[in-house]
Amino acid sequence: MARKSMRAPAWTAALVLGAAATGALSLTGGASAATVNLLGNPGFETGDLTGWTCDAGTASVVTAPVHSGSHALAGTATATDDAQCAQTLSVQPNTAYTLSGWVTGDYVYLGVTGAGTTAASTWTPSATGWQQLSTGFTTGASTTSVTVYVHGWYGEGGYGADDLDLVGASGAGASGSPSAGASPSASASASASASASASPSASASPSASASASPSASAGAGPTSGSGGTTVQVSNASQLYQALNKVVPGETIQLAAGVYNGEFTLLTGGTAAAPITLEGPAGAVITGTGVDSAYGIHLEADYWNLQGFSVTTFQKGVVLDGADHDTVNGLSVYNIGDEGIHLRSFSSDDTVENNDVHDTGKYDAGYGEGIYVGSANSNWGQYSGGLPDASDDDVISGNTLGPNIAAENIDIKEGTVGGTVEGNSFDSAGEAGANSAVAWVDVKGNDYTVTGNTGADAYQQGFLVEQLWPGDGCGNSFADNTLNMTGAPGYGFDITDQTACASVPNIVYSSNAVTGAGSGVSTVPITPDS
Repeated sequence: MARKSMRAPAWTAALVLGAAATGALSLTGGASAATVNLLGNPGFETGDLTGWTCDAGTASVVTAPVHSGSHALAGTATATDDAQCAQTLSVQPNTAYTLSGWVTGDYVYLGVTGAGTTAASTWTPSATGWQQLSTGFTTGASTTSVTVYVHGWYGEGGYGADDLDLVGASGAGASGSPSAGASPSASASASASASASASPSASASPSASASASPSASAGAGPTSGSGGTTVQVSNASQLYQALNKVVPGETIQLAAGVYNGEFTLLTGGTAAAPITLEGPAGAVITGTGVDSAYGIHLEADYWNLQGFSVTTFQKGVVLDGADHDTVNGLSVYNIGDEGIHLRSFSSDDTVENNDVHDTGKYDAGYGEGIYVGSANSNWGQYSGGLPDASDDDVISGNTLGPNIAAENIDIKEGTVGGTVEGNSFDSAGEAGANSAVAWVDVKGNDYTVTGNTGADAYQQGFLVEQLWPGDGCGNSFADNTLNMTGAPGYGFDITDQTACASVPNIVYSSNAVTGAGSGVSTVPITPDS
């Protein structure tokens, strides 16, 4: 493709001059093979940032160094800002595009994001001279716009960019014809560093020197592996920045340390490219008290939360309208209300291998360890007045207690089809507030509860209730081991079964119950098949 640095045939001179200000048109292979550069001001030849939205105070247009022409972009990344410039423009659905450009500097990224688009990016760990970056992507079936971005990396200093180019197959623009209508992004946060589809070795470091290290406040810098870009952060400011710019396929790694603040996760991953937020237990996300805020508020699909700790919030981890997410191996403690809550139609999620204890420090009656759905009295607030169908969630392998003030697990009416398996319950410290009298309270339908163990029951082991017409039915209990330790109630307290005649709750003979003051079960035991 002909760029400004290449000599154009004399017959194209008038056409090129007419397009120079916007960079809307480039030519390749003669008149019959014209291709359209959709970006406005791609070489910054206007002498300013026209067409681009850049992080405040981090970018300017310079006259040297340039790749070609008279101007280029100069960005300066700081410890808390990667100096991103972005442009949002029209494209066609279901169309292949190629994005390319020339850059200088350490850890410079070029990429694209857009709803329904296979996100793509490319980057270089070090470009001492002008280096060309290029990546391809395909728009989704309903995609009509994408955001192109270029940025450096936290603490890595200055970078340059010039002669950026976005072209579609057969020269397609927004409507199959040349398009000069590139519009600037309305928000500097509209894009992010994407999973690297053409990236350097995962062993790349922020400097060519093996002994060099990045700024202490910048984390360890980005790396790239088969799953996409890895962003390493070491303080709350970097974590906010990384979450703001995250894209599908990316991993955000927390270094051990304290991260003060509440963090909301809004960008979704995909089935093929989930987003991961991970760290050791020594990476502690902490609030200012147990009477306010959510530690992690996840409102997006296809996330993996792994390994870190959450403490000293009113609610620990809350999922709202979040599907196909995994909460794995977290330590959640010293929480005012519930530890982990799946709410507002959060379905097909997995909560596994977490350690939850010391909840209900602000209000014991809302101090559940793990909470699925919402009470019917709250459906107007969390599910538009409809049953909060947070369905088909898996609660597996968690260690719950001691000092969980309400139920270890509370499954609300309106939810269907989940699994509770292999968890360890300890009701020491349960307060009995707000009718919390059991390790597990099931008010939904068709749950499979199997292979769990419990110690030190407060009153009941497992409780099934019918608090909404048609709910609290069809649940099955098998292979659970309950040491009630002299608690006054039943191992399985299955309340009124009148509404469940066609879909009864079933307690199988494979359960083992000891120390229950009132007996094993309020319903007949069913032999295992």
